[in-house]
Amino acid sequence: NAVSVLVLFYGGHLVLTGTLKGGQLVSFMLYQQTLSAAFQSIGDIFTGLTAAVGAADKVFELIYRVPELEVKGEYAPACIKGDVELKDLTFAYPARADQMVLRGL
Repeated sequence: NAVSVLVLFYGGHLVLTGTLKGGQLVSFMLYQQTLSAAFQSIGDIFTGLTAAVGAADKVFELIYRVPELEVKGEYAPACIKGDVELKDLTFAYPARADQMVLRGL
């Protein structure tokens, strides 16, 4: 970090001229590192919150979208159990169509 180098350089100059004691410079550098870490954490949190707000905006956009096609279906089964049975299921991602992720499930 360039700021730490500059502070250490100037602090070293002050120690050599007798204006500042070595212990005071070390204490100041430790305080500066702690403060810098706190500001970095705040920045990381802000970045995470910004990403979460962007993702939530996309989710709400998808929830409230209006379909382009009209729903015309009228078929309704008499009884729905909610059971789904899959036989010999295979799946591969489009980017790697030759590598099956699921086989014969």
